[in-house]
Amino acid sequence: MREPTERTLLFLSDVTRADSSLVGSKAATLGELRQQGFSVPGGVCVTTLGFRSFLATLQLPDPAEPSAL
Repeated sequence: MREPTERTLLFLSDVTRADSSLVGSKAATLGELRQQGFSVPGGVCVTTLGFRSFLATLQLPDPAEPSAL
């Protein structure tokens, strides 16, 4: 697993399944498939830190928190 990062975006080509806690399992799997040579378009992934920073900037509740429901 990648060390926790302060980056808010990661290139899909740099992401592996080990990064699923940072970018989610779908993006991590797409990154893995891309690295294995499958036809997956390039792109960027918003990290969990980036998403939480976005929510905080707009003063929105984090949907992952029970109090947000």
